[in-house]
This record gives sequence, structure tokens and C-alpha cells, in this order.
Amino acid sequence: MLSDREIVDNLLRNYRFPDSSDNVTVAVHISIDRILNDMEHECNFWLTIRQKWVEKRLVYEKERPNGAHIRLRSSSYIWNPLITILNALEIRLIGKEEVELHSNGMVELTQRFINFFGLNILHNLQIF
Repeated sequence: MLSDREIVDNLLRNYRFPDSSDNVTVAVHISIDRILNDMEHECNFWLTIRQKWVEKRLVYEKERPNGAHIRLRSSSYIWNPLITILNALEIRLIGKEEVELHSNGMVELTQRFINFFGLNILHNLQIF
């Protein structure tokens, strides 16, 4: 049986990002973990953003028929969706992102952010 590292090395050796014309369906779950009003005119949100999608180029069912997942060190090795939070004064990643790859090619990306907003623009908050 191959180790996690050997499986990842084999998958990424010939991996290419999807063509820009390819449609990828992404499930996105956004939770607000904490809201803090630090000042009169500023507020910050602690958000957890979880994204799931299937990447057929990352299937490794033959190597791991039991369906065990593998953690990647970073999402920078693979394609991942870009989420833009408009109207934020500042956005910072909290801790390290979590990237799990499942043997059927499903990728789960979890990121935690702190977002700073001016109170005068909170009513226009949009997430794309």
C-alpha cells in the first residue's frame, strides 16, 4: 500500500488546473463564528468558509479502496475557487487552511478569516 505522500506525489506529478472553459460545481458553506464591535465605526467578523468540489484528476480509489482521505499541506498545489468578500476593510487568514482530498476526487477546503468592516457599509455586505 502506498503512503499518503506517494499518492499525492503521483497525483500531482501530471496535474494541471482545469481549463477555464470547464464548469466546476462548488458547494460553499459560510458560517459567522464571532461578531465583535471593537470601535464605534468598525466591526469584525470571524468567518469559517468550507468549500467542496470534485476534481476527477485527483481520484485515487485504486490506491485507497477504503475511501480514507489525505490531507494536503496547502491548497496552492491544486485548483481552488476564489471567494471575494466585497466592502471589507481588511481580511486576514486565521491559522492554517485545511485541505482534505478524498479517494473519489472530492476536495474539501476549510479556511478561517477575520474580516474588518466599517459599520456604515455593513448593510451593503455581499459575498461572491
